[in-house]
Amino acid sequence: MKHKPSFHLDEVFPIIEKVIAERSHQSSDFVTHKALVDGLLQEGGSILKTLPTYHRERWWASIMVQWFSQKMTMALREGTHEFDKFERQEKKKAAESWTYKLRLTKPITAQSSVGPVINDSINQ
Repeated sequence: MKHKPSFHLDEVFPIIEKVIAERSHQSSDFVTHKALVDGLLQEGGSILKTLPTYHRERWWASIMVQWFSQKMTMALREGTHEFDKFERQEKKKAAESWTYKLRLTKPITAQSSVGPVINDSINQ
C-alpha cells in the first residue's frame, strides 16, 4: 500500500522563490519550469528524500513547481499581493507553460518625486 505523500507548501515555496531570485540575478531571462525543477532538486533535496519512491524526485519537484504556479494564479485572480515580487510569462512552446523572474524595480532618481516604480506587466 502506498503511503500518502507529505510536503508542506510553506517549506517548498521559499526554495522555489530562492531559485527564481538567484537565477534572476544571474540573467535577465525568465526562469523555466525545468530550471526551477533542477534548482529544487539541488536546494530541496532533504524534502524530496522524504517523499514516496513510487515517483522519482524530479516528478515530485515538478509537482511542487506546479503548485507554486497554481497559487500564483489564484493570488492574481483574488488580487492578493503574495506573489507581487515575481513576474510570470506564458510560453507558447508546449514543453514550457510558464516562466518566472523577479520583478524589476527602477531606482529612485533625484528628479523623481514618486517612490520606486514597479513593473506590473504580468501576462495572464
